Amino acid sequence: MQTLLSVVSSVFTLLALGVAFWTLRDQQEINRSQLEINQAQLGLVEIENERYEQRYAARVSFWYADRAPGDGANTYPTFVIYNRSPVPIMRIHFEMAAPSVKPTPSVLYGGDLNAPPCSILTVQVVYDDHTGQPKAPTHDRPIGMRFLDTVHWWGITTVDNIQLGAVRAPVALDEGDRPPTQIDPAFALHEIPGTRQEAPDCGEGG
Repeated sequence: MQTLLSVVSSVFTLLALGVAFWTLRDQQEINRSQLEINQAQLGLVEIENERYEQRYAARVSFWYADRAPGDGANTYPTFVIYNRSPVPIMRIHFEMAAPSVKPTPSVLYGGDLNAPPCSILTVQVVYDDHTGQPKAPTHDRPIGMRFLDTVHWWGITTVDNIQLGAVRAPVALDEGDRPPTQIDPAFALHEIPGTRQEAPDCGEGG
């Protein structure tokens, strides 16, 4: 009788251990699934926050005016800046390169030009040391544009076909990537008088 009770007790103990094991395993699976859900939700929140911060910068672009330099259309590299956002973009810089120099160094032009909300500006990159007529810059190929809106410093970088206004999504600039407070004023960005227009599709978003 005692032996039978011992066997029965052992069976119940094993069953209890089995139930405990599978319960623990199920709970671990639930915890793992919940962690994955939480991580996915955090990722979505980060994406939404990023989109919210980009709501103005995402509506800024630029492209060559008429033709690219070298096509005989302009002495100076000339660009259209399209600010479709309802806030100004400020301290606009163009990062320009001289492709004939290897490795290609880049220079920032501008810094004192602002584009009002909902505006289209036509600008020229010039070298102007105020000793005579402004000169065509040695750096005549754009790498990107940097600007400040009411949220952050941003950079947009050219892709292969800038004539079509193709630019990459805006990237928030870390402190080390932001333009310096002062640059050589000879590396200038001039708005062409009488060319400013109102952007017809102004607002927030992409």
